[in-house]
Amino acid sequence: MNHTIDELHIQIGNNFNSIIPSSYSKAWIYFSSGKDVVTTFWFCYIDKKSQHIIPMDRICDRKDITVNANEYKRLRSVIVGDLLDLQELYIRELNQVWYELTYELNENGTFKLSFDYEKPQGSLESQREKWCISHLGFIPVVKTEDLRRGKI
Repeated sequence: MNHTIDELHIQIGNNFNSIIPSSYSKAWIYFSSGKDVVTTFWFCYIDKKSQHIIPMDRICDRKDITVNANEYKRLRSVIVGDLLDLQELYIRELNQVWYELTYELNENGTFKLSFDYEKPQGSLESQREKWCISHLGFIPVVKTEDLRRGKI
């Protein structure tokens, strides 16, 4: 890890922008990690044309969206690695221990980060539901990905 916090913020945004398979107006990453916390990663975007919220769960299996599966998986791994590095930098350089992060990316390239400093409670599904209600106003019917065990 040879990046600064600001460099990682931008790198995550650039890779996130690259992984989204269509024009979008807004996109979000939900990420949680930390001591005694299962590392989870979930993201979605608002399709610019349809204005529908598109969860990225099982995106490679969808028939309505074309995705290069290998590139998608590579970028997803890079983003998760960068998020873990970012969390480590926040602890080491700022003495801030956060457990959940929301990365909101707008179509013009601006982004906003929000952090939760309390350990997430409940199942992965309940964490995702809480996030969806807070940020999207409803719960899409898909599963969160547990990076230790694959899909749940």
